Amino acid sequence: MTSRLLPLALVLAASAILVSGCSPEAAVPSAPPSAEAEPLFASDEEALEAAEAAFEEYLDVAFAVFSNPADGAESLRSVAVGDVLETDTERAARYAAEGLRQASRPATIETRLQQYAPSAGIDEVITYACIDALSFELVDQSGESLSDPNRAKRIVVENSFIEIDGSQLRLMESQVWSEGDTCEF
Repeated sequence: MTSRLLPLALVLAASAILVSGCSPEAAVPSAPPSAEAEPLFASDEEALEAAEAAFEEYLDVAFAVFSNPADGAESLRSVAVGDVLETDTERAARYAAEGLRQASRPATIETRLQQYAPSAGIDEVITYACIDALSFELVDQSGESLSDPNRAKRIVVENSFIEIDGSQLRLMESQVWSEGDTCEF
């Protein structure tokens, strides 16, 4: 049942254009190399804090969309990118068509940093988040739960966030890492 809540995969494609030229004319001195972009976060702790906040914002927006999918999924663009955005948009459309809705918001129990990868292009933060799998329900039009009553009590998801506009993190990938009664990272 967790696959209905959390996006399973995202493939982020990046391309680079290489331009070079040769000319028999006199060489023009090249500009001095530009300084590398500063990392978005000064420490792993700052990166984790920002990722936790970004995930909680994602859960808030996703719950608003999935609890009333007929309203549309445009607000997901503010918290998700790529396949996460695509998968969630498709899910909202399916829920609306089938009369399904999410009756409660998932609760995060604990989050840990897996990796903070600052780069000159796009910073990436990867975390593990332990979710209370019993904290949310998928229901039909009559309000009857469609969630498996025997599901695991907790799930751990690996979330990848990327920097947008030099300051905001958006969820780009979320995969179930493990299921069980405890949060083991």
